[in-house]
Parts: sequence; structure tokens; C-alpha cells
Amino acid sequence: MAFLLLEALGHDGAPAAALMAVGPVALVMSYAVTCGWVWHNKHLYVVKGPRQSVPSHLEAWTHDRLGRELSGPRTAACGGVEVVLSMDGSRKTYR
Repeated sequence: MAFLLLEALGHDGAPAAALMAVGPVALVMSYAVTCGWVWHNKHLYVVKGPRQSVPSHLEAWTHDRLGRELSGPRTAACGGVEVVLSMDGSRKTYR
């Protein structure tokens, strides 16, 4: 890939040298960011300890994310093998 860019830019030297320096710098920066993120997560583990539980979050079953009213049993929409959805204006009904 770098060879094709060098050919497109020409052989005058300055753009080629700048282009060849970008790859190693990007590699070192991505490695540094990854190491920093790993250190951050390990530090959180040392300070707070292991995770005790995963927080449970039940969404309200009255409206969807667009504000439309929902009706029907929640299990029909979440756990059914076949979900039948009917739209009546701005109301969704699951069966």
C-alpha cells in the first residue's frame, strides 16, 4: 500500500519520507493507547475488586425508543419464536 502511495506522490523524497514515518508512529501510538487502557482496567480491578454483579436494567414496556405506544405481552416481543407485529397508527401490538 505504501509503495502505491509513493508511486502516486512521485520520487522527490520529502513526501515519501513523511509517508514512511507515519506507519511506525501510528503503530507505536496504537500500542501505547492499548497498554494505557489495559493499565486503567487493571487499576480499577485493584481499587474496586472483582465485579460483584452485572447490573440488571429492565426497560419500561410502555413506549418504544421513538415514543410509540406498545401493547401486548412482553414475552411475545422478546422471547417468541415468531413475533407478529401490527401497527395501528402510532401504536405497536405484539402477538
